[in-house]
Amino acid sequence: MLTHLYNKTPKNNLLWSVLKSHSNFLKKKQKINLQDIGKVIKYFMGIEINYNPIYLSDMRYNPNLKTTADEVSEKLMKYNNTSDNPHLEVLNGTNNFLHSPQSDSDDTYYKLQLFDDPNRELFMFSILLGREEMSRYFWEEGKHSCAAALAAVRILQSMGNSRYITDLRYSEKLFRTAKMYEEMAIGVINECYSKNSFKTQVLLCQVLPLFGGSTVMELAQTGNCINFISQSGCQAFLSSVWKGEMKMETSSLQIMLCLFCPLIAPFLIGFYGDTKTIRFRVSSQEDAKEEPGNITRMIDVIDRSKTLVSSNSGVINLTPEDLNETKEKLKQEQNEELSYWRKVYGFMRSPVVVFWQNAFSYITFIAIFSYVVRMDFHEIPSPWEFLIIVFIITLILEEIRQIYDSGIPSLRRKLITWIGSTWNKFDFICLLMFVPGLILRYVIDDLFFSRLLYVSTLWGFYIRTLHIAAVSRVLGPKLIMIEKMVKDLVFFIIIIFVYILGYGVAVQSIMYPNEPSFTKAISTVIYHSYFQVYGELFLDEITQDGFDCEADDAKAISEGLQRCPVESHVPVIFLGVYMLLSNVLLLNLLIAMFSHTFDAVNDLTDEYWFFQRYSIMEEYFTKPILSPPFIVISHLLRLIGLHKKRDLKLRSPKYEINEIAHFEEMCSSNFVNRSSKEVDLGIEKQVHAVVRKVDSLNESFAISNHKLNHQISLVNESMTYYFENSCNRPEDNDFKSISKDLEGMDSKINKILYNVEYQMNQDLLTTQETRKSVYDGRARSRASMTMLCDTVADLHNSINNKMRDLDNKINTSRDSAKLAEDIIQHKIEKTEVKVVSIYEHLESLSKQLTKHISCMEEAAIKEEIKRQQKLSQQINEWEWRQSNTERAIGTLGSDLANFEAETSNALKSILSKLP
Repeated sequence: MLTHLYNKTPKNNLLWSVLKSHSNFLKKKQKINLQDIGKVIKYFMGIEINYNPIYLSDMRYNPNLKTTADEVSEKLMKYNNTSDNPHLEVLNGTNNFLHSPQSDSDDTYYKLQLFDDPNRELFMFSILLGREEMSRYFWEEGKHSCAAALAAVRILQSMGNSRYITDLRYSEKLFRTAKMYEEMAIGVINECYSKNSFKTQVLLCQVLPLFGGSTVMELAQTGNCINFISQSGCQAFLSSVWKGEMKMETSSLQIMLCLFCPLIAPFLIGFYGDTKTIRFRVSSQEDAKEEPGNITRMIDVIDRSKTLVSSNSGVINLTPEDLNETKEKLKQEQNEELSYWRKVYGFMRSPVVVFWQNAFSYITFIAIFSYVVRMDFHEIPSPWEFLIIVFIITLILEEIRQIYDSGIPSLRRKLITWIGSTWNKFDFICLLMFVPGLILRYVIDDLFFSRLLYVSTLWGFYIRTLHIAAVSRVLGPKLIMIEKMVKDLVFFIIIIFVYILGYGVAVQSIMYPNEPSFTKAISTVIYHSYFQVYGELFLDEITQDGFDCEADDAKAISEGLQRCPVESHVPVIFLGVYMLLSNVLLLNLLIAMFSHTFDAVNDLTDEYWFFQRYSIMEEYFTKPILSPPFIVISHLLRLIGLHKKRDLKLRSPKYEINEIAHFEEMCSSNFVNRSSKEVDLGIEKQVHAVVRKVDSLNESFAISNHKLNHQISLVNESMTYYFENSCNRPEDNDFKSISKDLEGMDSKINKILYNVEYQMNQDLLTTQETRKSVYDGRARSRASMTMLCDTVADLHNSINNKMRDLDNKINTSRDSAKLAEDIIQHKIEKTEVKVVSIYEHLESLSKQLTKHISCMEEAAIKEEIKRQQKLSQQINEWEWRQSNTERAIGTLGSDLANFEAETSNALKSILSKLP
């Protein structure tokens, strides 16, 4: 079924592209099998980790593996056992039967093709196809959440960086998904650490067969999950490993005092040796917040127990007798306090002690080496030089041990992984320079070349000493900055080298044309141009100011004297342009690059140091106890079998893996439920915020509408009052007063009419002009009143328009809120439909599997009945033949009796006839 799913995927995706380029399976067949998927997973996981997928390492999925008949029968008996029968689990709905046999006649393979965790296989299927939502669902349903998430991070990162991806948006999507899974792994590990710290430490170093025999910490390091390793649970695990069996409160001063005399360590240092400090049954006290324990002792005790370790998966398969024996042994060790010599041995093998021993040994080696090359390097080697040679030989043996113990099966991958470390590169370069120097020391009489290689090696070893500072929380991140800045410097050197060559060739060709010596032509081009970057301008040579030279070129060339440069102002101009570009532009560019690198690392100083801390812990946890040059003793003990290989892995029994997986599954469920509640709560908060905002807008709009209506009503009342007063008054006050004056003037005119006619005419003209001005003022007043009415009407209309706009906005906001609510409800219904469809699909799959198994059982029963009938027929035939044989034997016996009787009678007759 699983192979059917892979073969039904579109052939234009990344999975098929990788298969087509790294396998020739299309030339032989047109279908994918699980071995091809295993190769793809191994390719995406990289060569830095010994990740061996179950599709390649398990006989149930890879029938090409060579297994004996006893192993097959043992596995068949195991899976046919009534107490642990996967077929019964299928009938109960607790397992899936996804299989793809190579042939229908391969009954053994068909019966063994069972998945321990089907959700994990479907999760890997979703990850390889880049389906985020589907993979999230199967991740939530599966086991080993941290390991699954971290493995997905590594696979998605490799897929995002693959050369087969041409869509940048798809690549960014893969990186976002990888970041999401790292955050989910962080959430799960923090949840586990808050519940039980000791179980979390076991979870981090426990070997997981379903994930290639790797541990959670290995997967995190391979995926470059800096944020995950910097979490409190991981750092607590590393701190516990760093101190070994010593208690966490042990100070550095106590360790330094005991370092030079380990015999006093049991008196000055406390060790985990009482009953409360070690627990083999990690399933006890599940609800405890803090459970004291020491993971180093747990690893060592389980390694010393009587176990049967699987070479492929690293899982300890214990028989019931071995399990009881191991429990009794561990209970005795828990009840007994550590002996004196056991404490001394535990102190010596602690990674912190191994580190300081190697550090002091390395500093002593550097001091002796410096003394030899500076003061005691003669034709006859001194004893100190022989000590240096022995020391370096032990260093070479230690590097070989590191390559051999890397756990990677292929020698090429071992070498590539080993050389990938920056410090291993320094070791390789130093040793590569020392060996030719040692050979030249005894081959040629001149010691110059040998001394040159010696001091070059010593210089490299001095730089290698910085590795000691990696354990410091202050200096460790600075080493990371230096490493990244060196990478920036390489790109800068490539750029500036172009400027150096261009300027050097141009200026030297002008100053010294037709240079006969090729070596001198090259050296002067690089020498002058390079040192001019640092301020050595050689102006006396360019300007010939006090420069001692030979003007005759032929004489200078023949006698090997310094030629005089050609007089020209062009070199000075070229020098000015060159200094502007190199010193001003390029050097400031380099400073800006260094500043950017410094800021990037400085912002994550603790995270980078926490991440590199795991590599240091693992290195010194696996190192032998003794330091060079005495480390050769540990190598000899390793060869004769008295010293075991150590690694930072906990190979637990199967029931312990299930206990830790159950604990992790509970914490993962809590994390997923809390995350879902937070998401739902966030959506509800957004909806409530929108509703509150709409309600506040409605209230503000209502208040504004009320104020505007009040103002409009006031304006309408005032205008109505004004219009009413204007209509009731036909003439204004000025006109009435003027009329009264005119009437008085008329009476006066009548009285003096007969005396002053001329004055009457003048008064009449004045009256006419006054009336005209009054009528004009009244017309202007009416025009102003009309304009005021029009303005008030326009204001009223604009206010009504604004109110209508506000009502429209309110209605739009309500519609948007309702639409958002409808969309959310639609998504919820769609999700429910998807979940229902998935459950229906799973139920149908379970029914199909159940039907298939029932058909198999019916076929097996029918075959067994046929075999029994055939056997009964054979038994009846054999009984019939046996009865016939008995009857024939009885007849033959009677014939023999008759023959004997006849023979005896004949003999008697013959004897009677004889005389």
